This record gives sequence, C-alpha cells and structure tokens, in this order.
Amino acid sequence: MVSDERIKLESEELWESLTKEEKRVLLHVAKKRHISAEEKLHTIYLWETGIITDLQGSVRVFSPLLEEYLLHLEPEESMSHGNIHLTRKEHMLFMLLESHLGEICEREEIVERVWPEYKEFGVSDWAIDRLVARVRVKLREQKSKYEIVTIRTRGYKLSTVKE
Repeated sequence: MVSDERIKLESEELWESLTKEEKRVLLHVAKKRHISAEEKLHTIYLWETGIITDLQGSVRVFSPLLEEYLLHLEPEESMSHGNIHLTRKEHMLFMLLESHLGEICEREEIVERVWPEYKEFGVSDWAIDRLVARVRVKLREQKSKYEIVTIRTRGYKLSTVKE
C-alpha cells in the first residue's frame, strides 16, 4: 500500500507538520497502544482535525494508508545520529534554494518545482510557509552555514549565516 508515491508524500507532509508530542501519540495509536486522558488533552488537535478518531471506544488513525505509513517509519533515534532528516519536499526546497544561493526564489517557482502536482490540486500559501518553517528549524538544528530569508510578498532566498 505504501508504495504509492503520492500517498507517501502526503503522509510525510502530514507527519512533518505535527509536534513531537503529536507524533508520539499518533504512533501509539497506530501501534494500538493506550493513550491516557492527559496525552489526549495535550494532543487534542489530532482529535479535533479528525487525524485520530474515537468511535465507540475504538481509537484509530483516520486513514489505513496513513496508518500503514506510520508503521513503516524509521525510529526517530536512528534518523538523528548527526544528520537531520529532510523529507522529500524539504529536500527539494533546499536544493532549489541552494541552486539559487543569494537570489530570490519566487513563490510560484517554489510551487512548480516542489509540488509538480500543483496544477491538479493547488498549493496554499500556508503549505509553502510551513515547508519553509520546517526547513529553517532543521537548518538551525544542524547548525548549518545557511539560513532562509523571507522576501516579503515575493518568496525566499538562501544565504550564508553571518557570524
């Protein structure tokens, strides 16, 4: 099931948009582990958005396809030995910005290159901003020499961090 590229990309995007606590709880649900009332309270977003459903006492991930993706994730510890894991779209964005180092990448170009399926589904400004925010965090976490600079109303550019 998880071999479908679109399902993997969409599952990955959803996964990366969650907090660490939300990820932990979502994995517990996928693995049929108990979720305490306190854990639910701290991750209520998952229930309010329908990512996790609670029907007649049966707590489940809303989609069997997402659940299958979650069950095949690498454990976080194995992904964090020195390198920061970038999702496919995060990597595509970084490579695009790096290929235009110091130059503005317009939002439209980012959409065309990172979301080739955009003509069929469209891409919101929120999706672009969230992707950029995730890459920024990961660059900071690995103490990269690069930073992403916002160019208001136009797009973004990658530049070297001033020391």
